Amino acid sequence: MADRGDDMSATAVFGPVAVADDYVKSQTQFTQLYDGFGFYGTLATITNDEMYKVRLASQGTLTYSGVPVTLPRSITVSNNWNYLPCPYQTATALSAGLPTITYAQDDLIKSQTVFSTYYDGFGWFGNLAEMDSGQGYKLKVATGALGTFQASRRQLQAAPPRAKAVAAPVLGGWSLDAPRFADSMTITALVNIDGLDQAAGTLAAFVGDEVRGLQPQPSMAPFGPHAGKPLYSMTVYVNAGETASFRFHDGKAERAITNTLPAEIDGNVGSAVAPHQLYGKKPGKSSNVSLLAKLRKML
Repeated sequence: MADRGDDMSATAVFGPVAVADDYVKSQTQFTQLYDGFGFYGTLATITNDEMYKVRLASQGTLTYSGVPVTLPRSITVSNNWNYLPCPYQTATALSAGLPTITYAQDDLIKSQTVFSTYYDGFGWFGNLAEMDSGQGYKLKVATGALGTFQASRRQLQAAPPRAKAVAAPVLGGWSLDAPRFADSMTITALVNIDGLDQAAGTLAAFVGDEVRGLQPQPSMAPFGPHAGKPLYSMTVYVNAGETASFRFHDGKAERAITNTLPAEIDGNVGSAVAPHQLYGKKPGKSSNVSLLAKLRKML
């Protein structure tokens, strides 16, 4: 494809994959494609300073040739939510790739599918470990500041290497079509079935019978009061006014989860230090039976 790096209009960047009624939006502006005219809206020029949400009628491969972003690059990070770009050409560790501001307890970063939370005295924890080229991120911070994407920080990804978790199979026969949804919330949960924390299995979120979240394996909390316990970090795709329910498959059968959760767009429920508790029981078991067993032990 010809080099279009000097033309950052919406038509030049997204025109090759967009059709009528497709649209692109930044945090504050948007533009839509009209047959026989082209893109029209308040968003005229695409920049390297933020990420964009794009809705396409059909899947396509977007290729844009140009000069890599010059680093270091300063960027204003506002308190609350920011649409954050990834200026790097290769995957970069999250702690090395984020703008150089002071992060605080419960600051949050999420991509379309994964997220991490900042914990004082530890750093970032979650299933978002790297910033990837071509991806955009939503960053929420308590205190904004002028930050910098540092060129030298790219090199930190080479030392030391980190072992990556082996992908677990998705149990339960569930599948998720994340690109169908514009908004999401995040949850860090501890799954407890019949009094036992579940260290393996697939957690799924539903609205009605539609899968809205899927996490095939937990990660062990490395710090805090729940250190060593299996936590499920899951992105749940929601619309306003909905309620999410949950199901769990432990490798043998599906286990009912009794909790439900009201939708909160961009909400973050639970954490590594105070996980959201999801409770369930095996078929045929009842809370009365468990209570009776406990009373017998006390006698």
